[in-house]
Parts: sequence; C-alpha cells; structure tokens
Amino acid sequence: MRGKTQRGFTLGELMASLTVADVTLALAVPSFEQITRNNRQVTSAN
Repeated sequence: MRGKTQRGFTLGELMASLTVADVTLALAVPSFEQITRNNRQVTSAN
C-alpha cells in the first residue's frame, strides 16, 4: 500500500513567508515614494 503524499504549506511556512513579505515591503515602499517625489520634481523642472 502506498503512503499518502500531502501537498501544500503548513501554517508556520505561510506565516514565515508573510513576515518576509512584510519586511520587504516595509523597506521598499519609502524608497519608492522618494523616487516618485524626485521624478515629479524633475518633470516640473523640465
């Protein structure tokens, strides 16, 4: 008899990946806002 293979993610794996995504976004969003602000200033100057 073959054993059942289970597929999917555990709750711990999902929580870890969400934590990594949160930290990445927390670091990326302020930089993106600064780039957007700088682009608007350059556009206005031109």
